[in-house]
Amino acid sequence: MQNYVALYGFLRTICLLAILLWWFALWSAFQSPHGGWVSTLDLLWTAILAYLLFMAFMKFYRRFSLEVYMGLTAVKAAA
Repeated sequence: MQNYVALYGFLRTICLLAILLWWFALWSAFQSPHGGWVSTLDLLWTAILAYLLFMAFMKFYRRFSLEVYMGLTAVKAAA
């Protein structure tokens, strides 16, 4: 269960940083006088990165929750 806790926390933090990076790219795209393909590509790759990290976070969130529920039922059944 410690592995799930470690991966869950790590991916949660990295996902937050990727979302903040996307917001920064969005802000800089609107602040840039010329805009163009560079800002569009920055927005695209940061959005894809944030999405993939969020899906990985949700994967370990589900596995961690399932592990906790199985542990609770094992403790409840043993008592």
